[in-house]
Amino acid sequence: MESILEEKQISQKSGLEYTDEEKHIFSIITGFFKSKILATAISIDFFSYMAYRPRSIDEIKSQFNIPNRPLRLFLDSLVHMKLISLNNDNKYQNTGLSHRYLVKGKLSNLGDVVEMFDSLYDEFGDFTEMLFNDVPKNKTYSYFFENAKEETEISEYSDQMHRTSGSPAMALSEFYDFSNSKTIIDIGGGTGKACMNLVSQYAHLNCILFDLPAVCEKAQKELGNFWLSHRINVHSGDFFKDELPTGFDTALMMRITHDWSIEQIKILFKKIYNSLPEGGKLMVYETFKSDDRKNPGDSSMVSLLLLTISPNGECRTKAEIKEILLETGFSNIEFLHTIYIYSVIVATK
Repeated sequence: MESILEEKQISQKSGLEYTDEEKHIFSIITGFFKSKILATAISIDFFSYMAYRPRSIDEIKSQFNIPNRPLRLFLDSLVHMKLISLNNDNKYQNTGLSHRYLVKGKLSNLGDVVEMFDSLYDEFGDFTEMLFNDVPKNKTYSYFFENAKEETEISEYSDQMHRTSGSPAMALSEFYDFSNSKTIIDIGGGTGKACMNLVSQYAHLNCILFDLPAVCEKAQKELGNFWLSHRINVHSGDFFKDELPTGFDTALMMRITHDWSIEQIKILFKKIYNSLPEGGKLMVYETFKSDDRKNPGDSSMVSLLLLTISPNGECRTKAEIKEILLETGFSNIEFLHTIYIYSVIVATK
């Protein structure tokens, strides 16, 4: 009876006033609208244009050649999303949020992350199929799980990983002191963003970039014009099938463990442990799932992304990774949060 009375009271509210619960549900319902609006704004570099000064609607129309009606609706939506604001002179300007995270050229720019998630938009239209069949839908990102040889797939994936690794790679050297490391191996290092940042920040450091042959070929091109490329040794191989190169005292796995099963992670950790000298470090740089299942956090959305691209992947908890590290033989395990959803676990042999 009480629930019926509550429902009647809610239904008798006047005007357009919503309860917090209704707002929350409506926000979820329209979530895909917002993601596409943001992705479109990023695709035309809207926020970079708005970064210099407030703009009138006529200026915006002239710049992007958008007809009146859709432009008004587009701008209203961005105001609602708190990504732009309308000032007293009837001009639009970036909010602090968009100025920090959506303007090109800034360290904190998340535009490439927006584009990466947007590239999975069509696949998520088949979420019901993925849920019941547990089969990845996106072939561009899952090429390395299926040993695809298509050059376009490898190129698209490598480009996307290169663009989206910039901020976490730069943050790593700000939050962790590599003064005691001499040579770092970046396992699954892609086209070398982390290596380039590390050798730029530490004059004594050398790096080994280890990845699949096709990815290393692309890395060589990326490193071609890099002024410190002589301190980065590119070594191709498959980290499950091949031995790791020797001569490193620190191993970095950046955004790697979330792609693989627990058993596969154990294999990789053991291989790294056997290759490290005594006192060597393993750094697992990841989006970790909350240990509290009642409050899973943003990592639950990243795990859904992995459902789209990986047959075994999901974000792991810090406790899960720590347990595997201890089982492997590592000790002195430290945990550091860096930026956004990224944290690093450091373990010592």
